[in-house]
Amino acid sequence: MGLRMKVKVSVLAMAFLLILMPSRAASYQNRAALVGLKGVWVLVESVHPETESQSLIKDQIKTDVELRLRKAGIRVLTPNQPAVIPGKPVLLVYVNAAIASGICVYVALVQLTEDVTLARGIETTAITWDAYLTGSIKAQNISKVRGDVSDLVDKFITDYRAANPK
Repeated sequence: MGLRMKVKVSVLAMAFLLILMPSRAASYQNRAALVGLKGVWVLVESVHPETESQSLIKDQIKTDVELRLRKAGIRVLTPNQPAVIPGKPVLLVYVNAAIASGICVYVALVQLTEDVTLARGIETTAITWDAYLTGSIKAQNISKVRGDVSDLVDKFITDYRAANPK
């Protein structure tokens, strides 16, 4: 299967998922889990290579997110620092988009993952806060997806501030 066909299959699959999920939906958010959070390490994952060349650049998204967090007074950790912070908090930013026939179908997800101990004593990593958006736009407007990521980060900041008033 050629690259063009794979992209079309990806777009069709994502379009099908969008039919099942409401566009621009937001998911579970748990403000209580943010109480006492001392900072986060930002990790950006899964930006599709085809969209990287069209302004959804992984490093740019990471810089956008870190800047927003710092401006909000939330400590941004280096890759080595989460290990010394309780829970090893990681703010995962996941963006996936596919383009075909001039349409970009995408999902943007922001999750806070932390190490937790279950009531039965088992240690694991869990999602303690998350929000996502799905949508479709004209391919030439793909840079707007970065704005959606910023909106999700703003939701995180709002919940963080509500959980940690000064």
